[in-house]
Amino acid sequence: LNNCMKKTFKNIIQENLKYYLKDINTETLLIWGKYDDATPLKDGRIMNRLIKNSELIIFPNGNHFVYLQYPIIINNIINEFLK
Repeated sequence: LNNCMKKTFKNIIQENLKYYLKDINTETLLIWGKYDDATPLKDGRIMNRLIKNSELIIFPNGNHFVYLQYPIIINNIINEFLK
């Protein structure tokens, strides 16, 4: 990435959107890896607390790419959630 794109990306990921979470009224599924070092589990817990009707599923050995680690299980969870 060039310097301009890096600066833009940094601005995006530093934006605090926590205040909008309380306005989400739709059932929400949050899937998190316990060892996510890019978006820590504490963020998932905050989102779960602030989003009404949300469910947080934590993969005990998962990282930021939990969907790549457990694709079949994740797929099944999402399919059940959407039923």
